[in-house]
Amino acid sequence: MKNQFLQLLHSLFLGVICWSFLSTGMLRGAEPAKDDDDLEMPQSPLVIENAEELKKLSVFAIQKLEFFVKLKNTGKAPVEIRTIRTNCNCLELNTKVNGLTIDPNETLPISIFLLGRHLQPGRFDRYMLLDTKGYMVQRIELEGYQKPMFVYEPSQHLDFGLFVGNVPWKRSITIRSLVPGVELSLPPLPKDMKENPWNIQLTKQADSLYVFEVSPNFLPMKQGKFQMNMPLHVKGEGVEGTIAVGFMGGVRGQRFLAERKEFQILASKEDLSQELIWLNRIIPVPESERHSSTYYQAKRSSSASKIFTQQPVTYWPVTLEENRAGGYFEKSTWEKLLPDFAVKCSDETLKATLRPQVHSVEVEVVFPKNYFKPDAPKQVKMEYLFQGKPFATVEASLVPDPKKNILIYEEINED
Repeated sequence: MKNQFLQLLHSLFLGVICWSFLSTGMLRGAEPAKDDDDLEMPQSPLVIENAEELKKLSVFAIQKLEFFVKLKNTGKAPVEIRTIRTNCNCLELNTKVNGLTIDPNETLPISIFLLGRHLQPGRFDRYMLLDTKGYMVQRIELEGYQKPMFVYEPSQHLDFGLFVGNVPWKRSITIRSLVPGVELSLPPLPKDMKENPWNIQLTKQADSLYVFEVSPNFLPMKQGKFQMNMPLHVKGEGVEGTIAVGFMGGVRGQRFLAERKEFQILASKEDLSQELIWLNRIIPVPESERHSSTYYQAKRSSSASKIFTQQPVTYWPVTLEENRAGGYFEKSTWEKLLPDFAVKCSDETLKATLRPQVHSVEVEVVFPKNYFKPDAPKQVKMEYLFQGKPFATVEASLVPDPKKNILIYEEINED
């Protein structure tokens, strides 16, 4: 009990002594040092001479623009710069500022790069923090625009829509640079055509004017959707980077129809005693109707191209020939496709002859003498096939009419 009482007195004694030291400031380190940020520091005497100029910056999407921040010391003593901090990876310090000293009435230009590829198109605002020894941190405001560098006709990314891929075609994008002296080039392309389904060309037409062309290497094209984004290297004074042009679409199988699907033969007895020749045509389903789709414009990020929708437009999709009209083929195309067509008649004694024409395949069916009897109406079905698959059925029927003395084809239904 006595020992416990002595320990208590000892503890009280030590506590009184420590309190005395703290109250008199004799215990070194008892009061934590204040950070610089907590101290009331004076404003920096540095003035940004070109502050208004820094609010009118303009940079292209792939440009590395150098600009200057002009700092003037309006005080009576030298000012030491510790560092300049930025709030964006679009700003790159080009002058080593750590430890630089600006004397009174002296102006020091600080070189900085503005990287357009790290900015979104349109207006931007950024800032930098100037840290000087012994003074408050100073904010440097930056404003400006990231503007497009190229004009694309008809668009930077083409949508071909859905089309048939069994005849030659070629499409192009005209690229015009708003900066003179800019050179564009393609990346290395596979030399083996088997590895590349596309024939891609980039031709220089004039200073800063190029034409990008694409056409298929193989016909018929493989059915299904496709998309290609082609990077183009850009190089010029103060400009170096990559832009992307491209195209997308889908290849479908060819669809055809018979021009006349059903008709009647009205003839006299004398006409029916002669050999009758009936003609029809096979034409492709038109695919050149106008429709709405979307163009695209590419923008660069630090890692890769990102595609975003610009605006919906109305356009013509891929046509199969330069002078094709209304969905028709040229005669040479029909000649290539002719072996894929067949006509099967319900009466096997009847034969159909196919002849390629300028805009169609002509189908000729010969009805022998007295095939149709005036007193017995008769119907014949003909099935049209492409690559073994039927796409149309044509029906021919006789309607006896003794009053007729000439052969007449009367269409009942026409596509």
